[in-house]
Amino acid sequence: MKTWQTDDPVYVEDLNELVALGNLTFSSTAARDSFLVGDLAPIQGTVAHVINDITYRRITVAGTSYWAPLPGTLICGMTYSSSNSAYLNMNGSGVPTQVPLTYAKFRNLNNAWSTSTYQFTPTIPGFYELDGRAFIYNANTDGYRACWLSLNGASVATAIPGSWNQLYPVGAEGNSRFTVMTRTVCRYFNGTDGSYVTLMAMHNMASGTIQLATTGDYTGVPYDCSFTAKYLGL
Repeated sequence: MKTWQTDDPVYVEDLNELVALGNLTFSSTAARDSFLVGDLAPIQGTVAHVINDITYRRITVAGTSYWAPLPGTLICGMTYSSSNSAYLNMNGSGVPTQVPLTYAKFRNLNNAWSTSTYQFTPTIPGFYELDGRAFIYNANTDGYRACWLSLNGASVATAIPGSWNQLYPVGAEGNSRFTVMTRTVCRYFNGTDGSYVTLMAMHNMASGTIQLATTGDYTGVPYDCSFTAKYLGL
């Protein structure tokens, strides 16, 4: 049995064990909050739960309670395919292409990324760190390659401010195979209005079949199209 002396810190692990054994209950939220002290100060008012090695804490926003992962938790890390040679034809010059990521290479917590609509829809209020990249292949003439994150749409007009990145490769090899990464953005989502994020890519090649090289390697250098989202907290 765990005992505490006055002013002893209370650790998440101890609380989890006692709750699991049925040896720790609280008569009210106020009683629970007054009990949590010391090392739990950064997550005051919560009892943490660990599910599949991910620690969650209770947060309350606008009167609604949520179980939120700890700040810095990777929510999803998606790529197009687990194949080593997957390619997707892009739309024509100046026409945005939505990147259809379907493979959870690292994680897809609570299916935050839809593998049917290719959208990331946060359901927990807070700030999120978002990143994406596209590997554009077979673009053998001069021109730009662009990649960005769109909010509630799939066009240039719905690009999240700061996420757009546009590059002009130099040289024949650079023209044919080139990775464009979005600029990292941090954005707040309330988790209730259905707002979603899509990964977009575009080029202005005048001719030829331009492709997204989705997963694989070229001369030993790995490439893919990908999207990652981290939860940063309130």
